[in-house]
Amino acid sequence: LAFAQQSILLKIGIGVALTQRLIMVLWFTLPGLSVVFLVWTILRDWTPVWRWKVAAIAAASFYMFNLYLENVWLGFNMAVLTAQATLPAFLALLYLAFSRRISLRLFALLFAPVALWASGIGVNPPMVVVVLGALVAFVGAYPFITGRSRSLDSYRRVGATLAVGITVALPLNAFWLLPFVEQIRATTGAEITGASELA
Repeated sequence: LAFAQQSILLKIGIGVALTQRLIMVLWFTLPGLSVVFLVWTILRDWTPVWRWKVAAIAAASFYMFNLYLENVWLGFNMAVLTAQATLPAFLALLYLAFSRRISLRLFALLFAPVALWASGIGVNPPMVVVVLGALVAFVGAYPFITGRSRSLDSYRRVGATLAVGITVALPLNAFWLLPFVEQIRATTGAEITGASELA
């Protein structure tokens, strides 16, 4: 996705140096905006405006300027940057849909661009596992965090939201998911063949 962004900027006549700066600014800003969106989603209904804004600024500042990111930026690790930019947005959208603050139709419309943007995670399989693990943990904890663990309607809403999210995300990410699955199958098949030959 980052390469497509660079290609578009170069096609419209922007110089290489300015293109690189714009891409860096974009990928540096997105994680902060994503965290602000998450904090706003969780806190806005039960805290004064100034409090959630302070919390959002503090969270975004830590998220954007922590020392771990230095190595990520030096290598422009696309998988980590993509995960950092999209995971808070994923959590916020799931929370909004689970709590019925947005309809499933609106959830699908908002989820689609985030799911497409998250395609960069696919270049790093361990990061895929980390992000999926975080989402699964959130989904499992949501009924208990919100005190709805005994509500059948809440579980139905969670199930419907997940069905919509998967239906939207899979086609948008098929361009890397299919080769990724095929690579796993080929690798696994080669390992099984090698093991049988050694035996």
